[in-house]
Amino acid sequence: MNESRQEAAAVGRSDGTERNCGAAANLTPRPPSLEGKGENGKMDDGTGRTARGTQTTLDGKTGKEGKYGLTAEELKAPWTAMFSGGVVKMWGARQAVMAQEVEGLTDIREPVLYEKECEEFGEDEAARLQDAREEKRERAARLLSVPLWQQISGLIPGDEEHMSPHERAGRMLLLVKKAEGLLRYELKYAREHKSELDEMGFRTYLWDPLRTVCFHLGISQRRLTSYCKELTGMSAIEMVDRMKAEGVRERMRDELRKFIKLTAEDAEDAEERIGDKADRVFAELKKSRRDGRWHRTTWAMGMGFSSYQRFFRACLLCFGKTPHEVEMELIEEILKEAEREVGGVATGTAVAVKKSEGEEQREEKREAGVSVT
Repeated sequence: MNESRQEAAAVGRSDGTERNCGAAANLTPRPPSLEGKGENGKMDDGTGRTARGTQTTLDGKTGKEGKYGLTAEELKAPWTAMFSGGVVKMWGARQAVMAQEVEGLTDIREPVLYEKECEEFGEDEAARLQDAREEKRERAARLLSVPLWQQISGLIPGDEEHMSPHERAGRMLLLVKKAEGLLRYELKYAREHKSELDEMGFRTYLWDPLRTVCFHLGISQRRLTSYCKELTGMSAIEMVDRMKAEGVRERMRDELRKFIKLTAEDAEDAEERIGDKADRVFAELKKSRRDGRWHRTTWAMGMGFSSYQRFFRACLLCFGKTPHEVEMELIEEILKEAEREVGGVATGTAVAVKKSEGEEQREEKREAGVSVT
């Protein structure tokens, strides 16, 4: 029985490796790079990036941090470390998990251990312990035969259809949240290292991290979109665009501040309402965009989107407003801030004038010989 179970586990591993094209059960430590490895043999994700100061190479040898680019603490709990960074950290943690599971599949000490347990506990207890080890091997073999996204979510064919609606929704949510965390990390890395990536020359404004994340999770973009749409109504790419839109307001605010500063020299009515001022500024903004030096597509590109349509939809998803509605809201906020600053200066000036007038009156009384208290 043991031999048949081990053979089945081995077949399951082999089939899983071929079926998932290395994303699920590739036991060879291999960094996710364009050429296999980056400069100086460091683990590279195709952007020149290495794993946080590590020097993990193709054969898994280690440098500063530890095996597979993980610290000693992360190697003790690779599942915890797997989603604490981007795809580089996830790849290293995945290799560590698989290495640990493979070690548990075959134990050369098992026959000796079984005989020892027979002598110490009796045949029945030894058989029970042996069956427990076999079940553990079967679980490990199954773990290695499915993609990573199925391991973390439990949405495995044959099991998914037997789940209750609430359980299935919870597992889909877990998968989407893990994917979202990886996407956020990759987008943040791209923003923080934009100049370095631009110098490399191969990344364009069309790039997004979705394909990379899907590859390392072992899930197709279509399957992830299916779960996202069922859960949230958004596609996977719309989820990425909504994340990008989170930083759009600050960039718009900076641009509008500069524009309002340039147009502030025009005469203004002191009694003009904020809403009227905002309408006038927005009309001037639209007028300045009518020439050929401005286009909404290049505007969207400057905000990090490949097209105005995606930029428009991302603003709706993130803010519930169109880009122009967001601009109008920001114009009003900037004008209110300016009005408060002017009001503060005016109040300070009035206090200073009042104080000066009081000092003059006291000085006049002193000169007239009147007692001043």
